[in-house]
Amino acid sequence: MSSDFLSEAEILKVVTKIESQKKKSARINIYLDNEFAFGISAETLNLFRICVGQQLTEKQINMIQQHELFEQAKEAAIRYLGLRIRSQRELELYLTRRQKYPLMVASRVIKYCTERGYLDDKVFCETFIRDQLELNHNGIRKIRQALVAKGIDREVIDEAIKNLVKDEDQLKAAWIIGQKKASTLKNDPKRRDKLYRYLIQKGYKPDVVIKVLQKIL
Repeated sequence: MSSDFLSEAEILKVVTKIESQKKKSARINIYLDNEFAFGISAETLNLFRICVGQQLTEKQINMIQQHELFEQAKEAAIRYLGLRIRSQRELELYLTRRQKYPLMVASRVIKYCTERGYLDDKVFCETFIRDQLELNHNGIRKIRQALVAKGIDREVIDEAIKNLVKDEDQLKAAWIIGQKKASTLKNDPKRRDKLYRYLIQKGYKPDVVIKVLQKIL
């Protein structure tokens, strides 16, 4: 990025030294006016063609730092998404609350990941529902609440539930976990009430729970 077209009034800092960091050779330290200014990646260094003697305005320095911040947030996001599938809201909270990136940077990263297919709330929603049904045997009400809490759009949730969840499957799942729970309450005088509350807490609808109780008790 040449400074040939800048007036003297616009020139604020001069790049006086560029060196690799001792512990992280892929990271570069930039010195402006003989003082350490900031660290950047080799990719950012090459992108902006930063070299010793280059004159930078405050605007140019800010552009470099913002790009570097985006690159760091992007790398953090990709590592986070590599652990398991996430929702957009989960990634946003991870970047802003845990990694302390500004919301503007997090939004850029989310857009980047979404455009490249790394992040897809529809796929996340469908995967989450399948896992909750098959692994945790949760009812649809509890699943819906969890998805809303994860920031999934209600229309996306409704569509996924419509396509993936059948009433007979909910009844069968409730019956399976209901039987297991009932076996632990054999001599309990409040067996029916406790079993009812248990299945409701698992997210099953009252009408499903009543049908299950009629079969088990």
